[in-house]
Amino acid sequence: MRINPTTSGSAVSALDK
Repeated sequence: MRINPTTSGSAVSALDK
């Protein structure tokens, strides 16, 4: 699961795990 890193940097790390 990937989200735009510019919009949510910390969120992308949590969802990517």
